[in-house]
Amino acid sequence: MLVISVAVPVSAFATGLVSIAAAPVVAVAFVAVATMLPGPLFFLFDRQRLSTLRDRFEWQIFRLDPNVHTLADVQAKYGGQMDEVFYAADERTTTVNATQRLWPILVSTVTIALGWTMALYSPASSGTPDTSLFTALADPLAFAFLGAYFFSLNTCLRRYSRNDLRPKAYSAITVRVITVVILACLLQAVVESPESRVYDATVLPLAFVIGVLPETAMVLLRDTLRRFALTKKRRMLEEQLPLTDIEGLDLYDRARLIDEGVPNVEALAHHDLVDLLLETRIPVGRLVDWVDQAILRLHIVDSTTETDPEGARVLSDLRALGIRSATDLLAARQRCAHRKALVEAVARRNESPADAENRLELLVTALCDDEWITYIRTWRDRTLVSGRYIRLDRKGEPASVRTEVPDNDLHDCRRPNSRISSLYRRFTPPYRIETIL
Repeated sequence: MLVISVAVPVSAFATGLVSIAAAPVVAVAFVAVATMLPGPLFFLFDRQRLSTLRDRFEWQIFRLDPNVHTLADVQAKYGGQMDEVFYAADERTTTVNATQRLWPILVSTVTIALGWTMALYSPASSGTPDTSLFTALADPLAFAFLGAYFFSLNTCLRRYSRNDLRPKAYSAITVRVITVVILACLLQAVVESPESRVYDATVLPLAFVIGVLPETAMVLLRDTLRRFALTKKRRMLEEQLPLTDIEGLDLYDRARLIDEGVPNVEALAHHDLVDLLLETRIPVGRLVDWVDQAILRLHIVDSTTETDPEGARVLSDLRALGIRSATDLLAARQRCAHRKALVEAVARRNESPADAENRLELLVTALCDDEWITYIRTWRDRTLVSGRYIRLDRKGEPASVRTEVPDNDLHDCRRPNSRISSLYRRFTPPYRIETIL
């Protein structure tokens, strides 16, 4: 990596591809450091921390999965996945395996080095060399690469802080750089000539945004096709249920989910939650909350139609009541004193109260039947800590142990209105982490 990061800019300056009259040594050093910077972050991560991450996952899966009660259950159900992500305790990495595992980092370093050379390329017809390092940055291709590099560098730093920086991330960097170069070439082919007044003020910043968000160029291209070419097949080009509808998802989290094959809300609601927990290493509370939101949105908003204003209005009314996820709705439904407000929130336009009541019951039934709702409700249940009191005799030996189970609003979907079920939930303690461990 060090050889590539230094050799590529030195060769570019030596062959005249990049001509800088002022401080060429500083320019070479800057390009070399910028090329090499993303790669060493991978090697700075302490591999000994993988055992700590494994222990943390075992603790979290006890709280998330209602079907595991011992470490043997965790090992039997998730042992293969944990060994794949965290490696087995007795595994030794050979030189061949290390080479196969680390080659994406080398390829991304070469790609970034070529990108910097291409961004600083000085045409031979210019006559005089550039006096500044950034004088050559005057075309969409250079700004698109800078945008891609900006995003990639921040992604590496973010994933490094989350202990999630793996060779697969560098494959995504290589693909992103190549993709934005192609999109920049397309942009350069359709915009006006560089001599126009709006070129520097509009096209170059747009190229940088394309580098940060390649999806932006795809949206612009899609809107152009919808407007001029495919007006009758507009539905085929629309992005249904985008991840931007989920609260708390920023640019880098969306990119991380897309890397794992989760491009929209429907995929987030039905993707393997445990697999996302292992692969992304996003904090479990945030990941559970996103899936919880996705389940509610998926059951309310009709994505099969071009627009669903009624579904959007229902979500807005529920949000005004403080209900932003599926488990929020299930918990609020048990509050009989506020049931009228909840029924009015889910009611459609010109719908009778009886029909709105039936709609609420059907919605709750559908939510309870969702694939991951049991796991999410278990996570919410096990956030409540029971009070445990131990009375000692005169010899210091435990004489009695009393455990108070906190009341819980998250209900049994099968018999939500049953008093017997309510009493059973109140006096039958669930499995708790302290009891398991």
